[in-house]
Amino acid sequence: MKEIELLRAFYDINGVIEDIELDILYSKQERELRELNSRKAEAETRKKEIISMLMDVEDKSSSLTARSMMLRQLNAYIERIESARTGLRLVRNQSMMFENYLFTSIYHDLVRYTKDEISTFATPYLIYTYSTENTVDRNVLCDFLRNEIVILNRIPSLNYIELINYATGLIERLEEQFM
Repeated sequence: MKEIELLRAFYDINGVIEDIELDILYSKQERELRELNSRKAEAETRKKEIISMLMDVEDKSSSLTARSMMLRQLNAYIERIESARTGLRLVRNQSMMFENYLFTSIYHDLVRYTKDEISTFATPYLIYTYSTENTVDRNVLCDFLRNEIVILNRIPSLNYIELINYATGLIERLEEQFM
């Protein structure tokens, strides 16, 4: 199997596991629970096999492209943020209902490259203000994003599992520093 096919199989089996877990939550019969738990164990075993294949696949061109696109996306954010007029600050909610929508957008713009083959990057549309309420200092965020570039470039043996782990770590680092 090609790397991208393995990635799709990984997300497919995750979906199967999530469905089984929901069925387990609502199951009331002991026999059905045993059957569901057995199916879940089989799916978990298959997931481990897929992870192993994803990590060991020889041609990692898809994950290399994904990292390259993630780096381009991070640089697009940095360029857009640095192009704003002096004194402006980034609005945390970006005029949405969620207080930290800005960080959610950054995360989602990066994590999408770990889900399928995508060869374009999003040009971020960002909202700024001179107010200090519910905002983020542009320089602090740019420094954070530059550090993310370093982290992404330092992934030792690149594959989709490492990129998924990077994305998980990214949201944790965003929460720790900005939320």
